[in-house]
Amino acid sequence: MSSTINGLAVAALVVTVAVLGWAVETRLRSLYALPAEPPAEFQPLPPGTVWRACHDVTCGHMTTRWLPRPDGSYRCEHAARHRGDVHLTHTTEEGRSA
Repeated sequence: MSSTINGLAVAALVVTVAVLGWAVETRLRSLYALPAEPPAEFQPLPPGTVWRACHDVTCGHMTTRWLPRPDGSYRCEHAARHRGDVHLTHTTEEGRSA
């Protein structure tokens, strides 16, 4: 009988240590957690900005913002990744392949 009681006592001790360890770890993680980064500041879009498909391999033929130019045409906002103002693939003002 005493061996059964000793076994139960050891099992209870192991469970208690495991629960206390988990509680201490959880509390320490919450105390030392890094604060959340502040949200990004809102940047309004330039007037005349439109969303169009960019048929350039750099943009992956996805829809991107197109910014107005002084001459009335538009350019992809990622045009600098292409080759400056020049697209690798010729596009029309609508952003479709010419």
